[in-house]
Amino acid sequence: MPLRTAPRFSFRLLLHERSRLLTSMGGIAFALMLMLMQLGFRNALLDSALQLLRQLDADVVVIHKDKRPFLKRETMPAERLYQALSVEGVASAHPLWLAQLYWKNQQTGSERPIRVIAFRPGSPVFRIDEVNAAAERLKQPATALIDSRSRPDYGPIGVGPAYVSRRQIEIVGSFPLGSDFEVDGNLIVSEDTFFHLSGDSKQRIEMALIRLAPDADRDSVVEKLRQALPGDVVVLSKPELEQRDLDY
Repeated sequence: MPLRTAPRFSFRLLLHERSRLLTSMGGIAFALMLMLMQLGFRNALLDSALQLLRQLDADVVVIHKDKRPFLKRETMPAERLYQALSVEGVASAHPLWLAQLYWKNQQTGSERPIRVIAFRPGSPVFRIDEVNAAAERLKQPATALIDSRSRPDYGPIGVGPAYVSRRQIEIVGSFPLGSDFEVDGNLIVSEDTFFHLSGDSKQRIEMALIRLAPDADRDSVVEKLRQALPGDVVVLSKPELEQRDLDY
């Protein structure tokens, strides 16, 4: 009998003071909402930190040994690219450059940091259709593609003249990427435009993006690259690099 009456007794206890019941339910719901918000913030941080890496078309990435996390700027000698090309199983190796420069909001005159990403137009570096379609346009001097998901603080974003680090460029198109915890917008340019804007040395690159031959074993090639390249760089498969950043 007590087991049969227990549910009825419990229900009567809950309804005995309805205001206290509603207050308790509200407190629990609020705590759950905070937990879900925190999980959302965490996932957004991780996704934004990896979004550029995930849009790179590479099987293996060679970077400076001190480049941790991936978005940290740390260059390495350009000859590492050509040394990697000599390893059996490597089909191609392409350089990528990164710099944090300053974009001028032409409405307010203020300047904000913007990430400038450079590659050799025509190289299969990105998994972004808009970038690949506009690669020929970037061969023209002082041209760039602007991230269409940049924050509104950069002002109106569209085709036309713009100023980066007080140098004039021409925006010839856009691509979707998005902001992250380091910057609120991105530009993609050719290597020549990059050196014109940044003044960096052509003897340094940010990373080498390696694509393997169709019949190559990735783990085997990674090990060969580690043996062939000096100790100032690390060689990681793309999944390894993504996991390393997540752990970081």
